[in-house]
Amino acid sequence: MSVCIVGNGKSILSHEYGSKIDSFDTVIRINTFKIEGFEKHVGTKTDIFATSAWSHLVHNKHIDLTDEIWLTRPMNKKLIPPWWIGVMRGTIKKYNLGINQEVSADTWKQLKKNLGQKLSSNYAPSSGIVAMLMAIDNFQDDISVVGFDFFKKPHYYPKKEEDVRWHEMKKEKEYFETLLQSCIIRKLKP
Repeated sequence: MSVCIVGNGKSILSHEYGSKIDSFDTVIRINTFKIEGFEKHVGTKTDIFATSAWSHLVHNKHIDLTDEIWLTRPMNKKLIPPWWIGVMRGTIKKYNLGINQEVSADTWKQLKKNLGQKLSSNYAPSSGIVAMLMAIDNFQDDISVVGFDFFKKPHYYPKKEEDVRWHEMKKEKEYFETLLQSCIIRKLKP
């Protein structure tokens, strides 16, 4: 099964990836993405919506809540702040959302370790890097990625500046490079 994880980085506008993205068996999109007006670059297909925050679930008009939803934060108060779990549970109940999968505690712990973060630190891996690991756990092969700039540039669509203070992008980029070098994932070619 072929899988494409589509990030929201501005680099995705450098080529018309749309039809290539849509040809994958499974397309995973992250947090607040936009399709309308960018179809020739980002495609139109979404099979899995990977997100970390209630606001992405409720306020992103580009998702179809019948798509599969992956939660990129573990619902475990030993691993993330309890207030966040309360907000997510409330949102899931209010909107009758079906969360198909959440990142496993083991994957979360290992990723934090690989990024050199203590479990108790306020830093959290981004939804993009977590979605990559969830895809590796679920699909294991033929995983392509596109549009991951690690917040070096703003998103490809106009929006307010992304708050990245909770992420360590330099460490994530280094980890991403190790995934590429080990051929676990690959960058989508134009």
